[in-house]
Amino acid sequence: MASPNAVPARFISSVLVLSALACLPLASAFEGRHAVDPAVSLEALRGRKGVPIIKKERSGGRIMVDASAVLSRVSVERLLSESLKFDEYVAMGMPHLKASRTVRYDQAENMIHVWSHMVLSAVGIPLSSKHYLRVHKLPTGSEWELQPKRPEWPFPEDSAMDALDGSWFVSATASDEAYVRYWLSMDPNVAAPIVDTVVGSQLQSGVQKVIEALARRAAL
Repeated sequence: MASPNAVPARFISSVLVLSALACLPLASAFEGRHAVDPAVSLEALRGRKGVPIIKKERSGGRIMVDASAVLSRVSVERLLSESLKFDEYVAMGMPHLKASRTVRYDQAENMIHVWSHMVLSAVGIPLSSKHYLRVHKLPTGSEWELQPKRPEWPFPEDSAMDALDGSWFVSATASDEAYVRYWLSMDPNVAAPIVDTVVGSQLQSGVQKVIEALARRAAL
């Protein structure tokens, strides 16, 4: 007979499952991000004429934005290829970007190493970040994350980010039409209220500008 003070096995199992989930990386909640977002309707996106639906979430100091759009009269191949032309990002009009340079391309691993100088504005004070990214080239887009500077790389590293990762996904939906998804997760080294009110809003508008810039380059 069980003790009246015994903890039910089902409860213990639930606690263990919840504890394990809490220990998962934040990105695990978006592990399906390199695919069409099942929460959005393609028909609804078509009606927005290229304007993305953007979702924003906050967890601790990290803020995440997830944007989906359907673009018409574009080349899927160019949406993919133009997204990897990092040395042309400033000329493309990518937001918050002062400089972008490819420092290494590991063709065998489909890995591109990029240096970026990003500037956001936090309550009128520039938040500058000079960092390196490891970009994994995929058949349907790319994924990236911060990486440490290597001794042979020439550009300075002065990162304002505790974490920075994201992805770009492209899928043809019809002739001359494509679904695109841009996902970005950032943990800037600033106070939480600034993340919410300033950095968060800039990221949200910035994601839309990224999609617009790549759509212009891929236009037919």
